[in-house]
Amino acid sequence: MGSVVARAARDRSGGTERARAAYARSLAVAETTGTPFVWRDELSRSRWQTLVVRLRIGPVPDAYRDSAFVAERVLGALARRPRLALSEVETITLRRFLPALGSRVSAASHALAGDLV
Repeated sequence: MGSVVARAARDRSGGTERARAAYARSLAVAETTGTPFVWRDELSRSRWQTLVVRLRIGPVPDAYRDSAFVAERVLGALARRPRLALSEVETITLRRFLPALGSRVSAASHALAGDLV
């Protein structure tokens, strides 16, 4: 989603400064919001804040617009978990599914990105 927000800002302004600012604003909201999140414990809240801080200091995640990159990230994360690791057939299914999912996310996110940019 972050790459969609950044891309929308870049497309509207023609520059990366505005894209980075829109991305940073969305992360600032995520870091301070209490809703719709209800943390079950302090550790969960702390992990969320750590993730948001890590995202704030990193680059705009443009690579996530590439379905092949996303597939590799998902496969890598699941490969270390024997019960969740994908079989060869499931890997093919994932790689075929992600481009269509990316198109759906992009189409549905324009309204949200418009609110943030």
